[in-house]
Amino acid sequence: MAKISETELQKRLRKLESENDVSNDLVERVGDQYQYTKTFIYVAYAHALANLSAGKITSQSDATTFQYSPYDAAGTLLTYRGYFLSKAIYASGDPTDYTWEATSGNIGFTSSERYYTTTKGLESLLGTPTKPGASVTWTVINPGTAVPTTAIWLAIRHTINDITSNWVIMPYGTYVDTTIIADDAVTGAKISSATTITAGTGNNVGVLDGADSTYRIYAGHATPASAPFRVKQDGTVIIESAASGSRLVIEDDTIKVYEGSTLRVKLGNLA
Repeated sequence: MAKISETELQKRLRKLESENDVSNDLVERVGDQYQYTKTFIYVAYAHALANLSAGKITSQSDATTFQYSPYDAAGTLLTYRGYFLSKAIYASGDPTDYTWEATSGNIGFTSSERYYTTTKGLESLLGTPTKPGASVTWTVINPGTAVPTTAIWLAIRHTINDITSNWVIMPYGTYVDTTIIADDAVTGAKISSATTITAGTGNNVGVLDGADSTYRIYAGHATPASAPFRVKQDGTVIIESAASGSRLVIEDDTIKVYEGSTLRVKLGNLA
């Protein structure tokens, strides 16, 4: 092994010490906040800007449709793009922080691709429009066309300056099935007291009604007051064997028997 002088050894040690003093950390703490050690460029977009002067606006209300995506829901490129230089970990949500320029005439904004699916279930099983999951169909949404109301999941990606982003999959509809809700996950405390729960259709229903001003439970008719079985908020029970004609009616503490429209028997409270 070759020998080195003490002077050379000390020189190399000092070099190693100086290299170790250089931090490669991406994030640093300043006071009680964290920030990047280097400045990053944040980009935002806006549909319209009022009072724009030298690339700046003075009020947040001057920006219309401020967002971080270059395209709106119809796939149309927004009119303005803004730049914000900062060490902050998060992009600023204040449009007055950005320097704005028009996107018209800019090259590179070549496409905004949107697809939707009506497939139900978990996002992890959907795949993407280019690599769909098993039995999943993704349908293209043409530029300038709104997302169909039947859509449950929406997929979007952009190509800017010949660079294509990854697909972003987001829920669009309100569908939830049993693969998403765990057993025993929904309790009564999580259901609104003003909710109406209906079993059946038309007049062939049983209803638990938290919204009606008089009745809480009824069955046999979609209209609470016409249901042959109904329970008022105070617990009064009404049972009618028929809506009219010869019938038996039980209401609270009274039993009535009708022949046609004539009351023949009344038992209980005779007041």
